[in-house]
Amino acid sequence: MNDRGFTLPEVLVAALVGSLVVVATGSLYVAALRAGREDESLAYLQRQGTLILEEVGRRVRPATTVQGPPNQPAVCGGIAGSVRLDVAGHVWCFRLNAANGDQLIEDVADGGAFNMLSGAPFAMTVAACPAAAPPATWPDGVNVFNVHNDPLDRPERVEVCFVLNNTTIAPKAVTFRSTFTCRPCNEV
Repeated sequence: MNDRGFTLPEVLVAALVGSLVVVATGSLYVAALRAGREDESLAYLQRQGTLILEEVGRRVRPATTVQGPPNQPAVCGGIAGSVRLDVAGHVWCFRLNAANGDQLIEDVADGGAFNMLSGAPFAMTVAACPAAAPPATWPDGVNVFNVHNDPLDRPERVEVCFVLNNTTIAPKAVTFRSTFTCRPCNEV
């Protein structure tokens, strides 16, 4: 039996191996946290975009008149790129904010306005789909809304296309596109 203990090189090698294990474990943990935050951010963007589309659809479907771009580029108080819906005598407007056009605002029928991106756990912005977004028929890459209200093109419909951006947690962007039909509009 040898009672001499460990030599200095043995202790240094053991310390080095232990440090490598701790660093590797820590790096793996940090990477897993970052991936989890990115996934959570992407899931939130998808939920928020879906809620926005549902709200717009909920207002478009019962509308009796729809106004907006490209034929009427400035409705809702002269705000370019907005869409105006008349629902049973109440007017609803969806538009980008006037300050820098990166927030989606819903003007409520009986007064007031609501930022549809508020309450997010991180900073979000909205942008119009790029002009080259598939299919490559989006009008200008500026407007979020595109209204088809040609009397010969029944039923009237509203195309919505926007990009939601997370600008703080691992920048992500998700594109949303949908078309809603104004049901009472084609009863004219």
